Amino acid sequence: MKKEGIARELVNRIQNLRKDSGFEVTDRIDVKLQKDEHMVNAINQNLEYIKTETLTEDIEIIDKLNNGIEIAFDEVNTKLFILKH
Repeated sequence: MKKEGIARELVNRIQNLRKDSGFEVTDRIDVKLQKDEHMVNAINQNLEYIKTETLTEDIEIIDKLNNGIEIAFDEVNTKLFILKH
């Protein structure tokens, strides 16, 4: 249940960033996330849901992400970066 909540919140953050970045509703994106132990299992267990809801082609989890915005919720503390696919 907790992993589903993390996945839903991540979808919300990605959608907000899409909007703030001026992407079109139909734009496909790629997502890069800085690795966070609480987030990895939630993404793996809800990967198709996240990708479908956000029109994401690829989600890449990186040990250290130099750019992007910082996001924090529940125990998750990470960085998020999106770009057009």
